[in-house]
Amino acid sequence: MPALTASLSPAERRGHDLATVMAGLTGAVVVGVPLGTWIGAAFGWRATFLLVGALGLGCLALTRAALPQVPPAPPRACPPACDPCGCPPCSASCSPPCSPCWATSRSRRIWRCSRASRPR
Repeated sequence: MPALTASLSPAERRGHDLATVMAGLTGAVVVGVPLGTWIGAAFGWRATFLLVGALGLGCLALTRAALPQVPPAPPRACPPACDPCGCPPCSASCSPPCSPCWATSRSRRIWRCSRASRPR
């Protein structure tokens, strides 16, 4: 939500709009937890879930109606491989070059490449 707010706000109002969103999120927690606890104690936990679901659907409908369509961000260019033997970047999301990549730790090619590029 803060990223969407920052992209939709003009530069001169961006700080104010982000502060409003963050205050709303904090206020929702401060008011919602005690209110949900009270509703759960008075009417049961199912009533709390039904009320939160109804509020969520209402907020979704209001958000879809009030906000304009935002085009997706352009894809980022992937960094070059960081080892001299030409290992691919760590992830499809194009993490910064030479960052540790634990997701590919089971790949034998990556381990061979890592051993080959290690200083002796």
